[in-house]
Amino acid sequence: GLTVILTLSTMAFLGWNIARLQPALGPKTRSAFVLTVVLTNTGNFGLPFVEFAMGDEGLKYAAIILVFSAIMTNTLGIYIASSGSSSALDGLKNIFGNPLPYATILGFIVNLAHITVPLPLMRTVEVLSDGSIPILVLLLGVQLSMIEVKQLSPAYMRAILIAALSKLFLAPVVAFLITRITQVSGTAFIVVVLVLSMPTAVNSAVLSHEFGSDAEFVTPVILLTTIGSAVSLSILFTILMPG
Repeated sequence: GLTVILTLSTMAFLGWNIARLQPALGPKTRSAFVLTVVLTNTGNFGLPFVEFAMGDEGLKYAAIILVFSAIMTNTLGIYIASSGSSSALDGLKNIFGNPLPYATILGFIVNLAHITVPLPLMRTVEVLSDGSIPILVLLLGVQLSMIEVKQLSPAYMRAILIAALSKLFLAPVVAFLITRITQVSGTAFIVVVLVLSMPTAVNSAVLSHEFGSDAEFVTPVILLTTIGSAVSLSILFTILMPG
């Protein structure tokens, strides 16, 4: 958990400073830049990848990473998305006004207390969860259809490319260095680096649209990182598991 928090916080710090080096970007676009390099597709991309590559042992670690990544998405992610159009105080209000952190805490309590959830409620939750990914992909497609590439400035397109490259190739380096500090090793080390090197989360498009960031910037970065991860993850996996 600490490794995830430190890695994503470090990526936020680096992303913000990289965005500041591009004066052509406005506040909304800078917040979107940071959002794309921080939020990671640990769920519908990271979990299947780790399960396929490392089996059940790796999946256990990936599930833990997913939980802490979700917490960071709905706290730090909301604050970053809000920073492009709101004050710091409003950003904090948006975090506490979001029901997902409370739902996460409630889930922890239910799990630790071994409380049995009523079957009708559990089935409802399962149906809603199964529909979340198709809805997110549909939203991504709608956002992509609204982008007019010819109207994008060279500085804007360059920023999109820099954000995508930072997510794919800077994140693994940061994750590796943080694991050296937190002394994560073995299978956990490999899984942490792999999962935190996944492409930009589709949720970043939702947060950017909801909290006033630049959704038009986020969407192509999601697309580029998802496509580019076929190369970056192949390289990373070969390095981490040379045998």
